[in-house]
Amino acid sequence: MKVNVIKIGNSMGIRLPRLIVRTLGVNSQLELTIANEKIILVPLKKVRKDWESAFKKMNEDKEDKDNELIMSFPETEWDKTEWTW
Repeated sequence: MKVNVIKIGNSMGIRLPRLIVRTLGVNSQLELTIANEKIILVPLKKVRKDWESAFKKMNEDKEDKDNELIMSFPETEWDKTEWTW
């Protein structure tokens, strides 16, 4: 895929296509490295990754004694498109 390099102030940048952003779960930051004359961009850990298992463990460990954090709600279209990557 070809992308254009654009001027951003005194720097240069590229625009990432929305499909790439969503597919890779790109957040506000990427890890940039250079290897073998190539630029490598890697998404940083997803913000909400593993939250569900962490909340379940809190419940199992009785850290959520009133079961206030573990609630079952049906997933909505908004959850699928806006809340997650």
